[in-house]
Amino acid sequence: MSSTKAETDYFAQDHVHTVDDGRGARDVYLDGFKVNHVTFADTQLGLIIAHHDPLEIIPGTERLDSHYAWGDVRVEPKLVDVGE
Repeated sequence: MSSTKAETDYFAQDHVHTVDDGRGARDVYLDGFKVNHVTFADTQLGLIIAHHDPLEIIPGTERLDSHYAWGDVRVEPKLVDVGE
């Protein structure tokens, strides 16, 4: 799949978060509630795309089913418990 310069510029913005953007694991909150399995978040648009929880496969495919949701989106670095 090829991407245009506009797509590349959009996904390079700080307010756009994807699973493979190289910025590490993050927690995503929608209207103050943590959302699991988020694959895309735009904090300016207030939009997330997340897989259903529990995970569901689209019948006849190997793709995970997902949904869109809108609201107040906050993205924070995931806190890692290093243990002692």
